[in-house]
Amino acid sequence: MKLRGLRLARQRSGLSLGQLAEVTAAIMEFMADHVTRTPPSATAEAVRIALRSTALSTERAQRELGYAPRPIESALRETIAYLADARAA
Repeated sequence: MKLRGLRLARQRSGLSLGQLAEVTAAIMEFMADHVTRTPPSATAEAVRIALRSTALSTERAQRELGYAPRPIESALRETIAYLADARAA
């Protein structure tokens, strides 16, 4: 199993670090539900999602759709201006 390009080492128990994180999160959920009554720091579902996440690429959109990424600052400025105008209307 890979996480952020690094191969996860197996612990002596036979669990990968990802599996260990998922078990730990499940214990945290149980403690949150039955002991502390506060939200857990992590959930088992969040760990599963994080472990299956992969790097994203815009190459196909650029090649097939002509997508041209822009600097984030100008894109955010335009989005904020658009939303402000839409709200005023």
